[in-house]
Amino acid sequence: MSDDSYESDTISLGCDDVQSAGSDLIVADSDSENKPKELDKKKKKAHKKKHKILESDDESSMDSIPDVDKCIICQDDMHNPIKLECNHSFCFSCIKGAMIQSGTECPLCRHKPSKGYKDMIFKSPEKLCQGITEASVINNTYVWIYSGKNCGWWYFEPKISEELDVLYDLHSKGKLTVDNNLVTICGYIFTFDFSSMEQSNKTNGAVRHIKRLSKDELVEFKKANQIKGVCGIKTT
Repeated sequence: MSDDSYESDTISLGCDDVQSAGSDLIVADSDSENKPKELDKKKKKAHKKKHKILESDDESSMDSIPDVDKCIICQDDMHNPIKLECNHSFCFSCIKGAMIQSGTECPLCRHKPSKGYKDMIFKSPEKLCQGITEASVINNTYVWIYSGKNCGWWYFEPKISEELDVLYDLHSKGKLTVDNNLVTICGYIFTFDFSSMEQSNKTNGAVRHIKRLSKDELVEFKKANQIKGVCGIKTT
């Protein structure tokens, strides 16, 4: 309620309490004393109402804020989160894929990272994704890994490993088809041949070897120091 409304209330109260005595206008003393009290009550009531409306607006705006634990690109829980210079965060593989496909800029605000920051994303992401451990990817009975460009092997991310488990199960049952044998990784679409244990990039045709290891097999494999990290991020 605005100050103008309070003023109009004061005028109406004065008119109601005016008594005519010949040509004189006399205002009752008792009514004059009550006016400030009544106005105080009105102001307090209006203040409470306004405060309640503001609280309601704040709650509505809070409901519209996106969940910071969700990646805006994949709409899933954040995996190996990476924060850009603009302070927006994404899954490492999601933002890397988005930058490969659409250019090196933030999908939310279009801010372009500096050359040094871009180099870290593509060449040394472990500087930005700290604390990545093997324990975070070894959740199931079997572990999926893929060969590096030059040497060594990398773990797939847990969510990709889960997709590969599903495809492998379909392959074992003879139900894997061209239509359901598709997995998106870092913005690229891959197909998988579980007979030859290879993955193929449908965009550039690049082929890499894959392995499905039990935990016991992984122990032996790690003794040769062949595991480099998780999806391009070196583990500590």
